[in-house]
Amino acid sequence: MLLKDLMEIYRIYYTHITEILERFPSLGKREAQKAFVMYQNFVNLTEAIKNKANKLIYIFNFPITLPDFYNPERGLIDTLRVVVSNAAGSGEGDAQADSKMGQLAS
Repeated sequence: MLLKDLMEIYRIYYTHITEILERFPSLGKREAQKAFVMYQNFVNLTEAIKNKANKLIYIFNFPITLPDFYNPERGLIDTLRVVVSNAAGSGEGDAQADSKMGQLAS
């Protein structure tokens, strides 16, 4: 039951991230930075869920169909990083936010 709930939460999160990516070009500096961090977290969560769900299904023989997991486009993270850094360069520099973005990018 918990695995099914997790898959449903993942589907909702997937929809949310898709909506954010569609609106990304119109976001301001702070919102773009937050959206970028959310996107990176989503990609990391997707990998973790894929690995753990497959192991759980194999170990406990759960009769569950996994959702279509998100496959990030090649270079999308780098492209978003460039967009966010350009937005940061054109506005007033928020050193703390920029350093956090640099840490997350590595």
